[in-house]
Amino acid sequence: MDIGTKPTTVSSSMGSYRVSISKEGFVWPVPGCYTVSSPYGYRRSGFHDGVDIACSGVRGKPIVAAKDGVVSRVSTGGSGLGHYVEIDHGGGVKTGYGHCLAGSISVRPGQRVSAGQPIARVGSTGNSTGPHLHFNLIVNGKRINGLPYIR
Repeated sequence: MDIGTKPTTVSSSMGSYRVSISKEGFVWPVPGCYTVSSPYGYRRSGFHDGVDIACSGVRGKPIVAAKDGVVSRVSTGGSGLGHYVEIDHGGGVKTGYGHCLAGSISVRPGQRVSAGQPIARVGSTGNSTGPHLHFNLIVNGKRINGLPYIR
């Protein structure tokens, strides 16, 4: 699978890793883990409003901001998405990152983040069947299929 069009290396306190920027200008949110374990759309248990990303050894891997923006929300439980980060990219576009590892969220509301910047680590908090990232793309308040934007 060909992910992204412009690979680059990012270094942070979580280590160095390679990220790719898609044609839409988004970064794949879990560097090194490119398996979609559950796509956006209808499934047996109902409608799934995000893209689940998981692979062998995904627990604890960095989750990175998919695009430059400002952190609009951080939640540490209380919902099906468990520990959750939401980033506002302007123009009615937001991204959401669910099931983050407890204690791993490294950003706060109002903080400006850059595409590829680590924001948390992959976990299994909330209503989860195992470690994975639940990635949302929200446009004008509506959750849409984010896969074409990050791929």
